[in-house]
Amino acid sequence: MSEFKNSDVIRHILKAILVVAGRRTLDSFAVKVVKTVVKTLDREFDFLKYVAIKNAVYSEVEEIVTVSSDLDSIDPSKIGKAIDILLREVYIELKDEAGLYFISELKEYIGEKYVLAIKNLGVDLDVIQSEQHQIYSLQDRKKSGPTIETETEQNVEKIDDANLLDYNWNDVSKWEYDNNVVSLYDNEGDLLDKLHLDMLIEDYVNRYTKDKESIPMSKMFEIDEKEHEFLQMLHSRDMNIELAKVLLHISREKLDNMVQKLLELEMLQHVSFNEVKLTEKGINYLMGKGLES
Repeated sequence: MSEFKNSDVIRHILKAILVVAGRRTLDSFAVKVVKTVVKTLDREFDFLKYVAIKNAVYSEVEEIVTVSSDLDSIDPSKIGKAIDILLREVYIELKDEAGLYFISELKEYIGEKYVLAIKNLGVDLDVIQSEQHQIYSLQDRKKSGPTIETETEQNVEKIDDANLLDYNWNDVSKWEYDNNVVSLYDNEGDLLDKLHLDMLIEDYVNRYTKDKESIPMSKMFEIDEKEHEFLQMLHSRDMNIELAKVLLHISREKLDNMVQKLLELEMLQHVSFNEVKLTEKGINYLMGKGLES
């Protein structure tokens, strides 16, 4: 018998998925993928209507995922099946080699108690990880010839990229540009999305370049003075958002954009959905530049 309720398990797993996926892609994209997957699975598992995910990226709002206690009365085996498919779907949407480490990072994040809890629900993370490594290996060999889809690939309903956005161009009333970020707004003036031009340009060039083998791994943009100062401060002290705003003399919005960029550059990584820390890459960058006071 698990020591956790169904609602506890679903809430913790969804938060973990958002954090781990957010290390490999845009936080906003991770949220949209997970929301889309949950909405898709709701057709088969109607109890997922008790799950709500907020449209938030790098927010101080702790409860980005809310789960109703009504979920606790659902057959645990059904909860396990939904979690199993959810993990496979999100992995598929990561689409790159970084996805190979998705399950191992997820296990590390949720801890042994939750690994055991979902195993009791019929979800074996080791089996999923092994199957996903096989899928990646098959996909990697497609360059040299046709392969046969595995049973796992056939049984998982894939989500069309075009349907990941929960808005379309008709919903966009205006857009604003500031410091490399384009913000899209609807007719009510509410923020729909934030687009980082650096990432869009790099993705466009990488997607349509003739010789993909020659694509450099480094990003096509550099750390500016404020971002460098922010990294230095993180290296020397712990601080919250308000303190960072004061020390850097910038707005909350500019700080959010700065953090998002540094996450994309893998200079920072999430330790929880609203907490970040320097990565080894970030520390090495600072050591290479010199840690000026």
